[in-house]
Amino acid sequence: MEPWEEYREDEKLHHHRNEVKADEELVWMCNYCGSDNYLWVDLTIPGKQDFVEDCSVCCRPNHMLLTRTNDGDALLESRSTVD
Repeated sequence: MEPWEEYREDEKLHHHRNEVKADEELVWMCNYCGSDNYLWVDLTIPGKQDFVEDCSVCCRPNHMLLTRTNDGDALLESRSTVD
């Protein structure tokens, strides 16, 4: 885990502090198999981004929520699609 990355197991939330640019590769954990995955995101889109991304290991769909905070941080949350 990078020093600028905060991970909370209970919420499957990655918090990337002010290190993000216009586009960035972020790490997320699959809610089904627990594998780390990498996702290239466009951070120039304002507001929240809501989409489904398949795990590169088990191929199960994960519901992704990407939010930019007022401080410019990127919050990437993965949820199971069954919820």
